[in-house]
Amino acid sequence: MGRLKDLSAGTIPQHLLEGVERDVLSGIREYAASRARDVACGAEAPELAALRVAD
Repeated sequence: MGRLKDLSAGTIPQHLLEGVERDVLSGIREYAASRARDVACGAEAPELAALRVAD
């Protein structure tokens, strides 16, 4: 994401960059929530879930 923001002004409209950032963050949150559900039902240890999110 940082590389896109380094492009000269007007190369990529700001609203598109913000949309990409929103989508990426949403995907990360969904993945983390999935890991949390796995931990809650005992399918994973918290430590393993944290490692998987960090990757």
